Amino acid sequence: MISPPTPTDERQYLANRISVKKRESSAESGVDTTVDSLTGFMTLDGFLDTGKYLLAISLQLGLEVKAICVEVKGFEQYNQRHGAAAGDRALVEIAQALVNSFRECDLIGRIGNGEFCVLLSAGAESRPESRLQRLEEHLQRVHAERMPELRFAIGVSTASYHPQEHGTLEKLVADAEARLRERV
Repeated sequence: MISPPTPTDERQYLANRISVKKRESSAESGVDTTVDSLTGFMTLDGFLDTGKYLLAISLQLGLEVKAICVEVKGFEQYNQRHGAAAGDRALVEIAQALVNSFRECDLIGRIGNGEFCVLLSAGAESRPESRLQRLEEHLQRVHAERMPELRFAIGVSTASYHPQEHGTLEKLVADAEARLRERV
């Protein structure tokens, strides 16, 4: 009898599959336009391509999938006031906070200038709220220790994938983005 995979096995499996998919996408094009050169995250195209793969695997494993959109409010004004180099440093710091807050099996993409999306494949032990709290703590630490001049607000929204409601990953991300805009 084969025992069901443990949550750790599922996370490792998903992380391995995401890593392979990213390498395949990069190798196919020769020039990797699916990765943002500043943050190292997937661009919107890469995020959607790899995310569709993650969504399919997660659904096969019976895992819930959530999209979390994170927007750096006031980023354009910060960039204008302090210059592009300071804006780039801020995005790198925010990207590092995202990496430190989420798991290796979560897919993070930079889908806009100051906008990120995280695709979580959530097992029973997954608690997105704790990851969001960790993100907030990391960002507060960055603000206090390395970038005290950075004044911004992070807008966050979450949407869970429901096949009847969303049908596609694009619709799930659009739903999470719409929820983010409603909070503004």
